[in-house]
Amino acid sequence: MDRQIVYVGSVPTDTDQLLQSRNTLVGLGYLAQAVFGNAHAYVDGLACTPGTGLNVLVGPGSLMTPSVVDADYYGTLPPSSDPVVKLAINTTVTTLAVPAAGATWCVAAAFSEQQGGATVLPYFNATNPGQTMFGVDGQGGAQATVLQERVALSMVSGTAAPAGAIALWTITVPAGTTAIDASMIQPAPGAPFLSLKLPAAAPLASPVFTGTPQAPTPPPGDLSGRLATTQFLTGYVNRTGDIMSGSLGVPLVYQMANNLAVQDPVANVITGSIYTPGHLTMFNVGSSVATLGISRQSNGSPIVSFTSSTDEGATVNVGSISLVVTNGIASGVNYNTASDYRLKEDVEPLCGLGARQRLGRLRPVSYVWRGSVGEERTVGFIAHEFGAVYPSALVGEKDAVDERGAVVPQMIDQTRVIPDLVAALGEMSRRLAALEARLGETGRSAGTQP
Repeated sequence: MDRQIVYVGSVPTDTDQLLQSRNTLVGLGYLAQAVFGNAHAYVDGLACTPGTGLNVLVGPGSLMTPSVVDADYYGTLPPSSDPVVKLAINTTVTTLAVPAAGATWCVAAAFSEQQGGATVLPYFNATNPGQTMFGVDGQGGAQATVLQERVALSMVSGTAAPAGAIALWTITVPAGTTAIDASMIQPAPGAPFLSLKLPAAAPLASPVFTGTPQAPTPPPGDLSGRLATTQFLTGYVNRTGDIMSGSLGVPLVYQMANNLAVQDPVANVITGSIYTPGHLTMFNVGSSVATLGISRQSNGSPIVSFTSSTDEGATVNVGSISLVVTNGIASGVNYNTASDYRLKEDVEPLCGLGARQRLGRLRPVSYVWRGSVGEERTVGFIAHEFGAVYPSALVGEKDAVDERGAVVPQMIDQTRVIPDLVAALGEMSRRLAALEARLGETGRSAGTQP
């Protein structure tokens, strides 16, 4: 920023004063540009309130707008087309009249630069130094003494401002209105008001945001310290189908696919729902509490539901985990599988003989888990052997490994043997009853039984 130098005894010129004023303009313009940029106009103040009758009052305020230093001569200084942000200031209240009721009106603002302060100036008379001339050549004419930069306000029809102006407020006046009230006045869409002053801005250290703050979304796979937006989490979940969660220590909000999960910082639990097309892995290291705790009121509704989509796109509940509720008190846990008759067709009774044959093909074994501590034995089945008898109860492929060579174990649902056990037991019960009846008949024939 330039500052003029004046020496003792030197004769000051008009350009000394003009350059000082221009340099101040440029300095303030670059300061505004450093804070707000130079791409758009900004408005501070200029609040609009009801006046008397069909009038509104526009309060003091300012308009910052990109411009050039001087499009025309400034005194004796030639024009300068250098870009700069200019500041127009209104220090008083402006009254604007609403032309008529039954229409929508717009308060428009534009940057105005006009000469003002007309004054008859004294001039030095070189011909007669003892006589002062008033006005140029002593003609007594008034001259402008200040270049006024103001916010020119106008009332126009509709909601849009004319070319070169900015829409600040819209005023919707119902037919028959005789006085404007505050409900009729609204900020114009996109009005560039400065809603936040620097003292109210969030600090860089530990900022606290309100409303709906936004942040740039990191690229997929980003593992840096950048903020993970809900869009980033959604993309991560949809891409990998894998969420890994450790201990929950601070309030977090996750947007995963199209469902919301919110951690309760007091109870340290997650409420709501998490949707992922893959799997959810949770781990707990060195803690005596449960890795996953699920709680709900004892009203008999499922705690966990399992659903599947049909070929027609419908969603069917195929299983659930629920509480056993007795007299309003939870006393156990039910693991439920869908068995509704409406989901089945071609139903036939299970043959007891076939059930016994399937059960006979099973090979129950005892074993010790590899890597387990101690020699405690357990009982069960070998997955691929069990699956040969009950294919629908088997999950996974025999001898499968992942890309690292680690075992991908086969798993079985041992409850699939229950229908066969019931059918076989029923058949044996009927056969036992028949044998007992025959033995009774034999005893009576031999006279050993009444």
